[in-house]
Formats: sequence, C-alpha cells, structure tokens
Amino acid sequence: MHPSLGTDFAAIGPVMSGGYPPYNSLAYHDKCTGETEIYFPGRTHLVQGPVFIPREGSTEEGDGYLMALVNNYRTLSSELHLLDCRDSTKARAITMLPLRLRAGLHGNWFDNN
Repeated sequence: MHPSLGTDFAAIGPVMSGGYPPYNSLAYHDKCTGETEIYFPGRTHLVQGPVFIPREGSTEEGDGYLMALVNNYRTLSSELHLLDCRDSTKARAITMLPLRLRAGLHGNWFDNN
C-alpha cells in the first residue's frame, strides 16, 4: 500500500464492503541495482496478489511478466493487468473480465503440460 499515490479511498470505501483495503500498486524491486518501479493502476483500482510468468527462453532472473487481478471500484468490475517486468510502470495489456470477482481472491496458475 503506497499512501501517496492518490487512491480515492473516499470513493472506494462505501462500495468495498468493509475490511482493510488491499494494495493500490505493484512494486518491482531490482536487488542488484536497488531501483524500484511502481505500477499504479488508477485512483479507484486496488490490486490483488500478482503471479509471475517467466519469459519463454530466458534464463535471466526476474525476466518475465506479472499478471494481477485488479478491482475497479468506479465501475465495480474486475480486470486482469499484464505487466512486462522490463518496464513494470505501465500495463502491457488489460483484459476486462465479464464478471466481478471478490476482493481476496487467491489462486495459482500453471501450464497444462
């Protein structure tokens, strides 16, 4: 939770159904350089736990993608945001889901091999 990013908690609170707000951003920290990149999806968006997807054929640590479920509390919808770890400050793709998923969804992803 990064309180200085401008999340509109006054708008989110009444429609969130209580509880402590989850995360308003994702951070990618490079241990070697000490640099941190922040992805902020928007003032009325909260982020759930991301999943790391390795880039095919890469052997470099941390080279891949982050996929996260994002709750949009302005539209009361759910979205999947895909970030490229080479520049994790903006979404590479956003998929609008046809249903609203509740906050607190946890899951694992695996290939079908």
